[in-house]
Amino acid sequence: MTRRRRAVTSGFLSFPRSSLRSLGRPLRVAALCAFAACCGYVGAARIALGQDAPPRPAATLTCRVDPAVELLSVLTTLAGPRGDRPPLAHAYAREALDRFGPYADHLAVRRAAAIADRGLEDFVAQVAARVGPPPGLVERPPIYAVGDGPVSVSADTIRALVAAARDFARRTSFMDFYREHAALYRTLCDRVLADSVLATAPTRVARFFGLSSAAYELVLMPLVPRLGVAPPGVRAGPRATLTAYVGPAGGRDGGDPVFRTGWSIERVVLHEFAHQHVNSAVYGAASSLARSRTLLAPVRARLWRADHVASWPGAVTETVVRAAVAEMRGDAAGDAAERDELREQRTLGFSFVDSVAATLRTARRPDAPPNGTAPNVSAHDARWWPGAMRRVVAMLDRAAASPHRDELSDPPFDAGMAHALIAAAPDSVLIILPTEERDAALQDSLRAHVERMRDRFVRHATIVTDREALARDFRGWTLWAIGTLDGNAWLRAHAAELPVAVDRERIVTDSAYRGEGLVFVGAQPSPLDARRALIVTVGQRVDELARGWWIFSSDYAVVDGTRVLTRGTYTVEGGRRRFVPTMGVDTSGVVGRQP
Repeated sequence: MTRRRRAVTSGFLSFPRSSLRSLGRPLRVAALCAFAACCGYVGAARIALGQDAPPRPAATLTCRVDPAVELLSVLTTLAGPRGDRPPLAHAYAREALDRFGPYADHLAVRRAAAIADRGLEDFVAQVAARVGPPPGLVERPPIYAVGDGPVSVSADTIRALVAAARDFARRTSFMDFYREHAALYRTLCDRVLADSVLATAPTRVARFFGLSSAAYELVLMPLVPRLGVAPPGVRAGPRATLTAYVGPAGGRDGGDPVFRTGWSIERVVLHEFAHQHVNSAVYGAASSLARSRTLLAPVRARLWRADHVASWPGAVTETVVRAAVAEMRGDAAGDAAERDELREQRTLGFSFVDSVAATLRTARRPDAPPNGTAPNVSAHDARWWPGAMRRVVAMLDRAAASPHRDELSDPPFDAGMAHALIAAAPDSVLIILPTEERDAALQDSLRAHVERMRDRFVRHATIVTDREALARDFRGWTLWAIGTLDGNAWLRAHAAELPVAVDRERIVTDSAYRGEGLVFVGAQPSPLDARRALIVTVGQRVDELARGWWIFSSDYAVVDGTRVLTRGTYTVEGGRRRFVPTMGVDTSGVVGRQP
């Protein structure tokens, strides 16, 4: 069937996927046994998609760049980078700064900065979704508050921002800038939609929830360094358009904005589409969720860092969405991929994501009717979803009433190196350096190197010596021990708790790796506090440690300079960690050796 390209209307540019076909197709989970016993869940078999599903029309994924999003993005760009986010260096950001820099003191910039300073970067997409194109920015009632529960910006504050943004747009002739970049916007959409993985996202979401919507679209946000946002007030259904606002991964100096590819962007799109199925159901159950709100306290700070979640309904919403995405991941890529996804989300503070996923999986089974009265409901029938939400509420009630409530809410650490740092409070990372290396000059060089890398990557971390670490109680901290076993007394004191063997001739993990300058890096539960991580960077020679910086998404790796010899994950058998190598080489996060 030939699809016509939608015309550019009211300043909105839209690019259907059908016009792009000529372009071609260019972290394991340790089961929460205590929780399973408490809540009585057992794993359900994976549902095979496509055999009993009713036929559904193919959904077309479209893409556009929205002028209201770009206007509000320019305001935040003029306000400067916030928190730990570096300034965007791509050519489009520089053009925006050059064009609108003379207006950096405008009231609209100050009001946008005040909202961004509260950590509510979602406001760009959420506000843009409720107004028309500049310069009029005609409101589409209702205007919603931005934020979550106690941490939010009122609708009146949002209206004041919109009023100031209208004046900014008129004074700067913003729409001229937007129209001048139409070719860039088309190119960005072409590149994103050329990723064939995204083509199935609308169908996967519709089949999972058993409910199709009228349309599915991406709105790219090249100036917002934010993974994804769902619009407020949208509820999936036959007349609804589901929208995923997606920010860039970055961009080379002087080049175009770069968006993620493959599963990295697919998970964001599935996540934002799923929100538009889940939000209304969770907030409709808010009064029932009040019974289990005590489960929020142990992970409140981690959830705020993860996704600016500040309320229990917000936490449940995000947990259900992330569990649904993990289930969709499992449907497409298998159980191992689902376990990886669940494990990563649990580390971020979504402690009940495994049990929520099991609840959804059980509710989707054809022999598990959602309301307890209607047997043989298809897994692809929308009737399973309301009953699943009731099951989730009941499961959380049982967890809140459990004598093990706090342990369930904040389980032991189980993730890779990168997520150990992502999940940690910025000021709760402790780097432990050696004082007993044989070469004092190399030991001093190692400290200077770590201080430089700390200031670049984890600038709020505290550096202590091995002797200081042994003399004090650092429970509650994420620990990072660096050195050789001979030179770092803290590492030596805890050597029996490390799964790796290191000597002058080899490093033994999943195999024996022989060499003289090898380095082992890994993450595991801290021996001082199993809920927190211990990251280990231990080498055969201190000079190698002073020349590199290695962090991976995997649990462990053995490296020889910039060459990765192995990487993988752990399983726990008989209380001991066993290495499980994974295929391929992971170079994510590797900083090469310095001269």
